[in-house]
Amino acid sequence: MQLTITILSGGRAGHRIVLSPGDSLKFGRTTKAEIVVADDPTMSSLHCEVQCEQDACRVRDLGSRNGLFVNNEQVVEAELRDGDRLRAGRTFFGIAIEQHDEPLADHETAVVRGSIDDTLRDPPTVLPRPLSSSPGADSTLRSATVVFPLKGMPPAIGSTLRYLPADQSHLSMVWPLGAGRLFAVVDGAVAFALVEQARRLGLRTESLLAGQRSPYLAAVAPYLIEINPQSGFLDLWYGYLKKCPGLLLEAMLDFGPLLDHVRRLFVTRDVEGKESFFRFYDPRVLENWLPARRPDELAGFFGGITGIVIGIDGGNRLARLSRAAERVASEEVVLK
Repeated sequence: MQLTITILSGGRAGHRIVLSPGDSLKFGRTTKAEIVVADDPTMSSLHCEVQCEQDACRVRDLGSRNGLFVNNEQVVEAELRDGDRLRAGRTFFGIAIEQHDEPLADHETAVVRGSIDDTLRDPPTVLPRPLSSSPGADSTLRSATVVFPLKGMPPAIGSTLRYLPADQSHLSMVWPLGAGRLFAVVDGAVAFALVEQARRLGLRTESLLAGQRSPYLAAVAPYLIEINPQSGFLDLWYGYLKKCPGLLLEAMLDFGPLLDHVRRLFVTRDVEGKESFFRFYDPRVLENWLPARRPDELAGFFGGITGIVIGIDGGNRLARLSRAAERVASEEVVLK
């Protein structure tokens, strides 16, 4: 069974929340809830909870001030059916329930093949099934990563909400690892939603493709993001780790000089002036390319970068790469 909840009204209209059996989510106006609808003042801080089981999906009121309604009838608890319309405060949600035996298609990151280059296999187009647990306090869904629809792009891109499992440690707790400032290079072809999130968090963000480019290229380009570890962005990035969203950089440089440096790494030109792109921000490329570099090449690659954090072992672990004399040193990043 798969339960899809679509927000039908308000500033987040069009967002989808997808639940599998064993998942449970609370909706509300504050961060007490997993799905936060902060722009609806009539929604309670903790308004209602939706639970998805193998054979049924249910919703219950959590003592809200203005009540919970299913198909215009106020309820305390009710079983949800395909086509139902749910209202909490002034926010309406559409309910779709279907039997679903295959993993969900990842519409958010599906892109046209070869959009940047063909140095790697295509980005993954299938989401892993969510972990299962008992609903309620022990739900695997701890906090929501809001993904906003993109103007001018196909509706399928950037429309599914993301979650971080409750048992994941906070990546922000391990910083600062070293000296300097913290940045991310995010692969827009894999996780453009992270770029949108960074902008909404007020983090400085610039494309590695300089100049005017097509809207399509803007959506799949890599982006440099300056990170404030207290902003929550690190934990959002960690939630995407198994999809290879890019890498983290520790650098002694300001944003502008670092942007110039990573742009030179990304965009190269042959003797005839033809552009090509080097996906240095993809851990699968970097792991094979970096150890084979000469000392002078390592010096040119790192520049003012003091550390590079990437996902290893399929994204299950983190490693920090740094330049040590004439070689690359690697150490595992241990989450607390």
